[in-house]
Amino acid sequence: MNTPLQIQANELFRAGRLAEAAALYRRVLAGMPDDPEALFHLGQALRAQGSAPEALACFDRLVRLHPDQPGALFHRGNALLDTGDFARALADYESALGLRPGHADGWLHRGNALAALGRADEALASFDRALALAPDRADIWYNRATLLQSLGRHDDALAAYDHALSLAPDLAAAWNNRGSLLHRMGRADEALQSYDRAIAADPHEHRALVNRGVIEAEQRRFQAALESYDRALAIAPGVADAWHNRGNLLREMRRLDDALASFSRALELEPRHAEALCSRAGVLQIDKQFDAALADWRRLAASAPGHKYLLGGVMISARELCDWQTLEALRPRFEAEVASGRSIVPPFVALGCCDDPALAQAAARHYLRDLLPALPAHARPKPERGAKIRLAYVSGDFHNHATSRLMVGLFERHDRSRFEVTGVSIGPDEDSDIRKRLVAAFDRFEDVRHLSDAEAAARLRALNIDIAIDLKGYTEGFRIGIFAHRAAPVQVNYLGYPGTLGAGFIDHVLADAIVLPPGQQTFYDENIVHLPHCYQPGDPARSLPAAPSRMQAGLPETGFVFCCFNNHWKITRPLFEIWLRLLAATPGSVLWLMEGAGRPALCRQAQAHGIDPARLIFAPLLEQAPHMARHRLADLVLDTLPYNAHTTGSDALWAGVPLVTVMGRAFAGRVGASLLSAAGLPELIAPDLAAYEALALALAREPGRLAALRAKLDAARHGAPLFDAAGFARDIEAAYERMLASAAARD
Repeated sequence: MNTPLQIQANELFRAGRLAEAAALYRRVLAGMPDDPEALFHLGQALRAQGSAPEALACFDRLVRLHPDQPGALFHRGNALLDTGDFARALADYESALGLRPGHADGWLHRGNALAALGRADEALASFDRALALAPDRADIWYNRATLLQSLGRHDDALAAYDHALSLAPDLAAAWNNRGSLLHRMGRADEALQSYDRAIAADPHEHRALVNRGVIEAEQRRFQAALESYDRALAIAPGVADAWHNRGNLLREMRRLDDALASFSRALELEPRHAEALCSRAGVLQIDKQFDAALADWRRLAASAPGHKYLLGGVMISARELCDWQTLEALRPRFEAEVASGRSIVPPFVALGCCDDPALAQAAARHYLRDLLPALPAHARPKPERGAKIRLAYVSGDFHNHATSRLMVGLFERHDRSRFEVTGVSIGPDEDSDIRKRLVAAFDRFEDVRHLSDAEAAARLRALNIDIAIDLKGYTEGFRIGIFAHRAAPVQVNYLGYPGTLGAGFIDHVLADAIVLPPGQQTFYDENIVHLPHCYQPGDPARSLPAAPSRMQAGLPETGFVFCCFNNHWKITRPLFEIWLRLLAATPGSVLWLMEGAGRPALCRQAQAHGIDPARLIFAPLLEQAPHMARHRLADLVLDTLPYNAHTTGSDALWAGVPLVTVMGRAFAGRVGASLLSAAGLPELIAPDLAAYEALALALAREPGRLAALRAKLDAARHGAPLFDAAGFARDIEAAYERMLASAAARD
C-alpha cells in the first residue's frame, strides 16, 4: 500500500511536475531505499528532466532487486541509451525481450540501439518485429523512416514517414524529418510544405523553422529566411546551429557586422563550434580583418585540426598578411591535401599559392564536388538558331569593377546584325556612370540576384540563349550553380577566373596561345578555344588624365620609381627579395606599392634586408581616373609570380608604363607575357627570375632604353592588338560562331 507521501508524489508525476515529484520520491526512498515503485518513478522523472546518469543509478538498483523483471531491464536500457552506452542498452533490451518477447517497445528500442551501433540491417529487422506486434504505432514507423533516411534509401524512407503521418497527422518531428528528406531529394517546394505542417502541428518546432530558413536562403528569399531563423531563435535561443545559419544568411545579405554578431553568439553557446569558427573567420577575411581571422583559424586548428576548410582559410589570411613563414611551412601539406581532396581550398586561393596547373585543376574539382555534391540532372538544350546568335554574359561585377572596365568596350562593339547580347547581373546595383554605360551596352539587361540558381538558369533558357559566358568563375560572389542547371547549349568560362572550373558542364574556356598553350589542355575540363591575340579585351574609351605631381602622389621629388600595384597577396618572398636587391642597387630609388594588410610585414622584411622601410611608398586606394593618372609617375612596373598582374597590368600598359614580367607555368602566371606580346613588347618577358631581375636593373640604369620603350608603348596604344577593341570584338565573335557550330554538329 502506498504511503500518503507516495500518493502525493504520484499525483505530481502524473501532472508533469517532475522536479517536485522527484523530491518526494527521494524522501520516500530515504525511509524505504528498496521501494520498487519509488525507484521506478524517480528514474522516469530524472530521465524526463535530462538527468540520465542519476536515472541510470535508480534503474541499476531496481534491476539488482528484480533481475527477472522485463520492465526494469527495459527502462535501464533506455537510460543506458540516453548516456550513449549502446552496447549495454542492447544487452538489456535483449534480456527484457527474452522474458517478454511480445513487447513492441522492446523491439523498437532494441532497433534504436542497433542503429546507434551501426548495425542497420539488424535494426530494420527489429523495427519490423515491432511493427508486426503493433502495426498502427506511428512512432515505430517514424524510427524506421529515420534509419532508412540515414541509409540513403530515400524512397523507402519517404513511404515510411507518410505511413507514420497517416497514423499520427500531428507528429511534428515526422513532418520535419520528411521535409529534410524531400530537400535532400531536390524537392524543395514539397519540403517547405512539410516544414509548414510541422510548425502547424507544433508551433514550438524550432528545427522546422531553421530548416525552412535554409531552403528560403537557397532560394535567395533572404528576408523570409531571416524571419524563419529569428522565429526559431525566439523559441530556442540557446541553439548554436541556428545562430550559425543566421550568420551565414546575413553574410549573403552583405550585413557583415550582423553576421559576425550571430557567429559570435553561436560561439558563446558552443566555444568549440567548428562551423561557426570557420564561418566567422571567413567573414572577418571578407571584412579585411585578417589578423582576427587568423586567430579564429588557429582556434579551429586546436579544436578540429582535420577540418576541410582550415588549410585554405589559414592560407588566405597568411598570404594577405605576407606571412611567408606560415605559407612556406604549410606548402607540403597544401600540395598533398589539395591533390587528395582532404582539404578543400578555394580554387582562386590555390592559383595564388602554386604554379602547378595540375594542382589547380584538382583544387577546382574537389571544391566543386564539395559545393555541389549532387549535380542537377539537366539535359543540354539544343541550339535553336535564330536570325542572331544570342549571347548572355553572366557576372556579379556589372558595376565599378575591373572586369566591367575591361569588358564594356566589347559589349558596345558586338555586331548587332549577327548577335543579340544580354547582360545577366548576379551582383550589386549602383548608381554610377559605368553601371549606366553597361546597361546601355546590352540589348537586354537581366538582374537575377534574387532568383535561385535553378530559376536563373530557367530564365536564360526561356530567353533561348545560345551561349552563356561566365565572367566570375570562382571569384567573390560567383554563382556557378546557374551553369550547373544548364542555362544554355554552350557554356563558357572567360576572363574572371584564370583557370579551369573543373566542371563537366562548362564546355569551353576562352584564352590565347600564350596563357594556355595546347599542351595545357590536359589540365582543363573545358575545351580550350584560342583567340588570335591576347585573351584580355580593353576599352579605348578609358580616360587617361594628366599625371599629378610626385609630391601629390606621395613620392619623393627625385629617384627611380619601381612600381607594383598588385594586391599584397600576390607578393611572394622570392619576388620581394628581388625588389629589395633592386632598391639596394639603384640609389635613391623607391618601391611604390598599394596600401594593404601586408604593409607591416613588408616593412619588417625591408628592414631585415638593410633597406630603409621609408623607401616603400604605399599608395592609398583611389577612384579609377586618378588611379590611372598616377600610373604615369612610375618608371617601371614589376610583375608578380605565380599570379601576374592582370587588369593591373593592362592598366599600366595603357598608361604607358613598361612592365617587366616572367613567364610562369600556369594561366595566372602567363598573363603578363600575353599582354606584352599583344602590345608589341615581347622583349620585356623574362624566362626566369634571374633574367627578370637583370632586366629590371638594366632598365633602371639605362634611361634612354627605358624612354624608347615608353615611346614604343605610347605608339602601340593606337594600333597594337592589345588596344584594338574593334578587332578584338570580331575575333571573339568568330570564336563564338565556332563554338556554336561545334555544338550543332555534336547534336
